[in-house]
Amino acid sequence: MIDFKEPLFDDHFFIQDARPDVNSYHGRKTVMYTVLERTNPGELNELDITTALLRTFRSDQIYLNPTRPDNGREFVDVLVSTPENLLLIQAKDTPNTQQVLDHPMRRKKAATLRHLRKAAKQLCGAISYAQTSVPLQVMTDGVLHDVSVRDRNLIGIIVVEELFSDEFSVYSPVVLDAFAQTGVPCFVMDYPELNDWTWNRRTEASFMDTLDLVLTVALDKGEFPRIRFWPDELAR
Repeated sequence: MIDFKEPLFDDHFFIQDARPDVNSYHGRKTVMYTVLERTNPGELNELDITTALLRTFRSDQIYLNPTRPDNGREFVDVLVSTPENLLLIQAKDTPNTQQVLDHPMRRKKAATLRHLRKAAKQLCGAISYAQTSVPLQVMTDGVLHDVSVRDRNLIGIIVVEELFSDEFSVYSPVVLDAFAQTGVPCFVMDYPELNDWTWNRRTEASFMDTLDLVLTVALDKGEFPRIRFWPDELAR
């Protein structure tokens, strides 16, 4: 057991990024910021996902918290729309507080699985809406967007706070079942893994190629692999 007696930096740090290119995504404009302790993690974690995606995709391709114009409900947490691909991203997280960090491992694992199942159900609903809406319409910050689905690859990605390497035999059936239900490739990552992907796969093509490789292994083995990137891949 490792006991970290002193913090690396002040727990009350507030980090803000006001660069225009970082804040030009579609959606409600909240200047990018982050804090370590999070009692209500949703908004901050979705901003973190957007920040990570900006390493691989253009800001004008990213839609934060798009909603359905027919009922005003959220479509997905983050949508990425490119000429070739449409990424539907559903996120789930827990508060980042000392009390939650002190939870026993079994409770943390149970929470991850619970969040994964809920996110998979929501993702299946979002995929169904995307597949049946012609054109796909979403709202962000009062602006209506027509998003073409035709001739684009639909991809579903679930992002949870933390995945445990010894639990992938439990996670994989949930995600593969979503694939079976929708016919759309679905994946699961945790926040550190998403950051690894976008640091090491800095182009859309390389990002998608690696997704294809992961899905091939998952379908062959019945279980998703845990991806690790080597330093010599950083420039790819």
